[in-house]
Amino acid sequence: MTLGYFWAPETGVRQRGELTAEVGAELTLTLNGALVPDYQPTTPFIVGDMASVLAVHAERSVAEFQPITVHGQLDSGESITLLDARNHGYRNAPRYIGQAVVFGALVAADDVYTAIRFNVGHILWLGHLTDGESAIVDESESTLAVESSTAGNWLVYASSKPATLRELEIRFISGCLVLMHLFLQLDARTDLVACATQVRRNPDGPWLTVRGPAFSAESGVFHNDTLLPASEVTLERFAQWIPLNDYFDGLGWAVATPFDAAVQVKTQVLTSLVEGMHRRLPFEQSAFPNVPGDTLTTALASIRGAATAAAEAKAQELQIEGLEPALVSTLVERAVGHVGDVSYQDRARAVVAEVAGAVPEIAESVKNLPKRLTDPRHLFAHQLPQHGAKKRVPLEHRWNHWSAISSITPWLLRLLLLLNMGVDPLYLHEKCLENQRFAFFRENIARTVRDLGWDLPADESESDEDG
Repeated sequence: MTLGYFWAPETGVRQRGELTAEVGAELTLTLNGALVPDYQPTTPFIVGDMASVLAVHAERSVAEFQPITVHGQLDSGESITLLDARNHGYRNAPRYIGQAVVFGALVAADDVYTAIRFNVGHILWLGHLTDGESAIVDESESTLAVESSTAGNWLVYASSKPATLRELEIRFISGCLVLMHLFLQLDARTDLVACATQVRRNPDGPWLTVRGPAFSAESGVFHNDTLLPASEVTLERFAQWIPLNDYFDGLGWAVATPFDAAVQVKTQVLTSLVEGMHRRLPFEQSAFPNVPGDTLTTALASIRGAATAAAEAKAQELQIEGLEPALVSTLVERAVGHVGDVSYQDRARAVVAEVAGAVPEIAESVKNLPKRLTDPRHLFAHQLPQHGAKKRVPLEHRWNHWSAISSITPWLLRLLLLLNMGVDPLYLHEKCLENQRFAFFRENIARTVRDLGWDLPADESESDEDG
């Protein structure tokens, strides 16, 4: 705990306080008095009207809980800034909890930095990287480099365009960590974290220490039983992944780390990721790959127009009360809007083919895996009821189907990403067969398939879940 004086930049009111900002601890600032004026609600207060009382209370509470920036000077003379600080105490006895504290400078939440660096605590995670090596990250020529230290190598990101602390954390720190989790397949996000982080406002300026949940967690445990060795996570792969992760919208985290949810939710998320990864990776995105782009665009527009016009003309010809030709035209226009797109099942087939080409065991127990992915995806995406199904499938059977897909899909997508990050297919296959988790995965899936009856002839095991 550190004592000092603290103030909000917009008011300048100084209060004595105590800051807790140790590595791994919650960033807490306890003050002797208020930093900001009492909030005056705009909602009318009506005596005896409970609805108005609750409305005023809600407005005041939400307003007073909004994050602020707090500046401070410690008794040591060092300047600090607490960012995204929310008051969990009272107005006149505040207890702010922040998301980041910057030591050595008074900054604003939207201030920008030219460089950031972090390490992951244990020297072995990044020990294979060489001090001084560097790589170009993207077309704007941001750079990634390695700097050695006794606490483990730093990964240093110099942005071609100055960025806020939040932007750098999402793009650089989170991006690098998810890549390591994809390669190493650790038990939890807490096994590999940013343990120390520093930022630089100017290329020649001092490094400023940053602490907070995303910047200075306690070091996790080093593991040897990883899917791939840490040495596979090279600087070139970090540099390749950072812009790709941005393009993926950070979806790699949903693949890299397990999440707890109802099996229906997990199935919907994971099967949707199959389409998402296919769209973002260099797969064929057209049902007519041999037709030139401009020619295809013009042709499909003409085809859609013809289908819509024909449907409207047919509706006019039928002259059925309530069957409005204009509405028919609109509905058919919507229906044919995706003509030329690759279907979900074709996307699933392409993803499965690429992964199974390297690691055939991923689909060894599941006949027609693309359809097994497609059925629940359509079921949950469109909330299809089974009332009209030719053969109603028991809920227990469907539940087991979803559980199987929830188990297969994370492996399928992880291997897909590793292959697209340049991991040799033969080497990846070898490492999968040497991995205990993969061995248990194969056995569990084989047992589930037998329970589901998917080893029966196709006409006896196919479901109507896709509607």
